[in-house]
Amino acid sequence: MRPEALAAFDKVAEQTILYAESMGVRGAVAVGIATILGDGNFQLVACELASQLVRTKLRDEDDKGSDYGAVALAKMMRRARMELEVDTNPVIRKGEVDFRGDAAFTVNDTVYLVTFSGHPTEEVDMKLAMDGLLAFWLELNKPK
Repeated sequence: MRPEALAAFDKVAEQTILYAESMGVRGAVAVGIATILGDGNFQLVACELASQLVRTKLRDEDDKGSDYGAVALAKMMRRARMELEVDTNPVIRKGEVDFRGDAAFTVNDTVYLVTFSGHPTEEVDMKLAMDGLLAFWLELNKPK
C-alpha cells in the first residue's frame, strides 16, 4: 500500500466534507484503499469523516433510519468487492445498501475509493464521491 495514499486520507476526507457542507449537505465521507491478499481475501483500509453524527429522517414510527457513516462504509465495501472482482454478483445481500454515492479508480491490483452518504438523492452523493475521488487522484499524483 502506498504510504502517500494513507497520508492523503484525512486531507481528501476533510476537503470532501467541507465541499458538501458548502452545498448545504451534511453527511459522511469515506476514503479508502482496497487490495487483494494472497489468501483470496481482500483488505480495505478506510478513513471516515462525518459532518455530524447524522441519521436519515424517519418515515414513520417503525422506521429506525440509517446512520450515514455506516451507509458510506457499506457503499465502499460493496464497490471494493466489485472493483477487485472478488464478488461479481450484483445481487444486494442482507446488510448491504442499494444506494449509489461511490467512486473508484484502480491502479494495478489496488483500488482507491471515495464514498459519500447524506443527501436524499443519489445524484448529489455521486457528485460528492466523484469530486472526492478526483481530489484523491490529484493528491496521489502531485509533483514531489
